[in-house]
Amino acid sequence: MHLIPPSLLAIGAVLALSFTSSAFAAATGTIIVEGRIDDNVTCDLRAGDVNRTIKLDLYPVGNVPASNQSFGYQSFTLTADCSTNATTVSFLFSGTPSVGDGARFQNTGDATGLGLQLESAADGKLIPANGIDGDRTRTLNVVNGTAALNLRAAYYREAPVKAGSFESKVMVSLSYN
Repeated sequence: MHLIPPSLLAIGAVLALSFTSSAFAAATGTIIVEGRIDDNVTCDLRAGDVNRTIKLDLYPVGNVPASNQSFGYQSFTLTADCSTNATTVSFLFSGTPSVGDGARFQNTGDATGLGLQLESAADGKLIPANGIDGDRTRTLNVVNGTAALNLRAAYYREAPVKAGSFESKVMVSLSYN
């Protein structure tokens, strides 16, 4: 009988264990990938522009032009705040056309002979009360989440003017993409 020295027996056992452990399955893991595709583009009028009053300066009847034209301009800006994925915003204006000139907006105050002239400040182009949607719309690119439309409002002489209060309401609707 041949005896194996105990030190060789121990080395053989360690080698057998080393080879056996490499035959077991490797560790497993999970990769989770998440994301979102969002089509929720929004634009809203800035809070201060939702129900805003533009004050035209007091204008003496004696200084009103004798011919039909605009006067007493007041500049202002309407701002739309948009989500980061908005690219353009369109401002559509609507209201009641004036009886004296349907391209102007109606004065509901007690002064007579006047309508409201609304126009883009950038080019002076009239925004008519009675025009087609394309004439009554101004479209701007959204830059850093905002679109600011510069406008001008003025009295418009349609007929001989009688002194009194002046008020005209214009609605603005936003569309965006």
